[in-house]
Amino acid sequence: MLVQVVQKSGRVIGSCELNVASDSVDVSRLDVAVVSGLSLSVSTKADFPGALSVHVAKTNLMHHRYQVAKMSFSVVFKSASSLKQLKFVYL
Repeated sequence: MLVQVVQKSGRVIGSCELNVASDSVDVSRLDVAVVSGLSLSVSTKADFPGALSVHVAKTNLMHHRYQVAKMSFSVVFKSASSLKQLKFVYL
C-alpha cells in the first residue's frame, strides 16, 4: 500500500509504502494525519489563584516553502493488529 501527500499541483511531497510480508490481511481502517505546527497559550485563571490554563492547538496545513511537517500513519487490520509510523514531509 502506498500513501502519498500530494500538492494541488500534483507534486508528491511525502510518501510511505506499507508492505505485508507473507500472510495477507484485510485492512479495516487507515488513518493519516499531517501535523505542520503546534501553538501553545498559557493564561492565569482569576477564579483559581495560582492556577494556569493551557491550550494546545495543532495545524495541518503547509503554507511556506521549506516548511516541515510530520505525517502519522495508522493502519488497523481486520485481525485487530495495527501498524503506526511517523514520517517527515518537506514542502
